[in-house]
Amino acid sequence: MPVLDVGENQVGIGADALVEWRSVSADSTLSLTTTGSWRLYQSDGTPLATGSGLDVVPAPAGSLLAVFGEPGSVTRVHVA
Repeated sequence: MPVLDVGENQVGIGADALVEWRSVSADSTLSLTTTGSWRLYQSDGTPLATGSGLDVVPAPAGSLLAVFGEPGSVTRVHVA
């Protein structure tokens, strides 16, 4: 699973998909801009947060981000 880098990230939904997954390597704050929605999970699958549009959320190390959208859409994720 790709890891989100510190700074700006673009998560694109593939032509044959509706969701893309990313992992968070260190305690961070995620700023998400999307036309779809997203969900953040602990590494054990326990839900932490969900949202859509423009959101800012704390993300612990090891958490998993699921980004949902139409094929071809792009979500911007800033990691600080």
